Order: sequence, then C-alpha cells, then structure tokens
Amino acid sequence: MSLSKNAFSLSLFILLPSLLLLGLSVIGRRTGSAVFAPFITITDYVGETSGKIWSSIFKNEESNKRTADEILLNELLVKSRSYDDLIAQNEQLRAMLDLPALPGWNCIRAELTTHDPATWNREFWIGCGSDDGIALGNQVVSRGYLIGRVVELFNKSARVATISSPECRLSVYVQNGEKEVFPGILTGDGGLHLAASASVLVDYLSKDAVLSVDNLVLTSGLGNEVPYGTPVGTLLPDKNGHCPTIVKNAYAQAHVKPFADFTKLHFVIVYCKK
Repeated sequence: MSLSKNAFSLSLFILLPSLLLLGLSVIGRRTGSAVFAPFITITDYVGETSGKIWSSIFKNEESNKRTADEILLNELLVKSRSYDDLIAQNEQLRAMLDLPALPGWNCIRAELTTHDPATWNREFWIGCGSDDGIALGNQVVSRGYLIGRVVELFNKSARVATISSPECRLSVYVQNGEKEVFPGILTGDGGLHLAASASVLVDYLSKDAVLSVDNLVLTSGLGNEVPYGTPVGTLLPDKNGHCPTIVKNAYAQAHVKPFADFTKLHFVIVYCKK
C-alpha cells in the first residue's frame, strides 16, 4: 500500500510539470485547442441561439404592443371623426330649423347621397327630386348661405352644382355700404382644379363700380328663379391686391370668399317656387 502511494505521488510529480511544459509549448496549445474546440463551439452556439430566442420573444412582444397601440389609435381617430360629423350634422339641422320662411317659396330639406372627394367643391347629389317638388334651377343653401343650384333632375334625386362650378350661374349684387349696390353675374372659376379650394367670381360688374375687400355679395332674385337676398360671401382681392379687377377696360370682376362650408355638407335646403 505504501509503495502504491509513493508510485502515485511520483507519477503526479512527473505528470504535472510535463503538462505545464506541454501547455506552454506551441504543440501543447494546439493540442488543447483541438481537444476543447468542439466544446467551445457548442457553448457559443447554445449561448447565441438562446440570445436570439430571448431577443425574438421580446421583439415580438414589443411589435405586438406597437400594433395594438396603432389599432387603438386608428379606432380613436375614426370615433373622433364620427363625432365631428355628428356635430356638423346637428349644427346643420339646427340651422334648418332657424331658417326664416320666405313668402312664395317652399323649403325642402334634403340629405346628400353622393359627394365625390374628387369633385367635392363642384357638385353633389341629393336624395330628393321632382316628386318632392324640386325643379331645375332651384337655389340650394347650407346654414342659410347659398351653396349652389339644381342642374340635373330625376324623380327621386337631383344633382347640385355648387357656386364654384361654371354650371352654376346666377344674378347677384354686391353691396357697398347700406345704399350702394352693383349687379353682376356669379360664376365658378372655370380654370379651377378639381382638388383645389372653392373659387368663385362676380363677373360683368360695371367698371366704374366702387367696391372694396369684404363687400357683401347676395342673390338679386332676378329671373324669379331664386329668392332675393341670400348671402353668398364677401369680396377678395386678386393676386395683385386689386378689388375689383378691370377686364379689357370694359367691365370689372372680383373674387368671392363663400360663406358656405363645402367640406362638411350633410343636409341642405332647396328653395322651390310655390
């Protein structure tokens, strides 16, 4: 037993220095690297894979949360717009109830059925027609302001050309102060791009008309097709700051800022002759 212990101690005494010298040598390092390389590779692979899985889990959770937040935000935006539309409809219905009765004219309340985004400021369709007493040329108002005229008619529907469309032409007058009035023809700007804002002109004014910015434009009632005195808008300066603009030294024209809101139309009033 004693001999075995001595032999084991001697073996360790010889083996340890040999392993130390082998590890310090180039051959030893290469041998150790070859022996332990597979274990190191496996350890790195396991660590890298675990990191990717962990990262993927957290990224998926973050992505899912972001998607849920975006969906919630879109739902809130839709609800907000719906509330805005309901408020606009309520205001228009209240304005209808407050409209004064005009002698000799019937008021027909109509709801918009079609309002193309590409021509939102040029035309729209309403769900009333000749069966309801509407006729071609009838005046259409929104919140008491002129919005257009009926230009196409069917039994149960009608197309309305707004005052920014060249199809809607009618006689108006411009009021400067309490007594001075100047007649003209209201027409839409024919060069208007469909997606642009409403552009309206008062044409064929007297070149001697004394007018200025913010003068009031109203319907004249000439021709007995529309009521007298419906507000249309106010005058605007042209691109050079002039109001009105003299055309060919023969007549004057002026740009108009409409009172009617073309963007949130839901209900309108059609004035029909009794």
